[in-house]
Amino acid sequence: EFTTSQKSFQDTLVFNKAIVMKPVAPNCTRTAAEEKYIVSYQVTIILFNTALANHVIASKYPAHAEISMRKALNLYKIAFDNLLVYLDGLNMASPSGDYDITELKFPVMFMAIVNNSSLLHYELGRHDLAKGCMDQLSSILVSLPDGESDKNFFLLNTVMLESTHGSAAA
Repeated sequence: EFTTSQKSFQDTLVFNKAIVMKPVAPNCTRTAAEEKYIVSYQVTIILFNTALANHVIASKYPAHAEISMRKALNLYKIAFDNLLVYLDGLNMASPSGDYDITELKFPVMFMAIVNNSSLLHYELGRHDLAKGCMDQLSSILVSLPDGESDKNFFLLNTVMLESTHGSAAA
């Protein structure tokens, strides 16, 4: 667990920006399949924002911290799984079926879920899971173009958390 000074340091590593849904043009026509994946993505945004709210509650209200952290982790997991459904929809036409994070309209959400999950796993003493999340975040970052929104925030986090996780293992 983090000490008080480490806890405020950890709070700076949380991606704490809510994801906003962009309105859809009223005259836009889609197939049923396209609509399914758009709804899946919208649900993912709602799940992420709800997870983030619980994450913030855990940080601000120590009496409810563990319950809120576990709720946030569960919601981040569901959001992550839902995002994979969305990616699957994007890749249905692709013969390889590989997930390409750069095809997401908001790759930031993918990185935010993994980043914030790592912080929560670490706080709950699950250092191996936290490191696994950071490894996953690192591999996502490598695949993104340099100009990607918030990439530097996540790059810095992987370095800072790697040093924190490394010292915890020692």
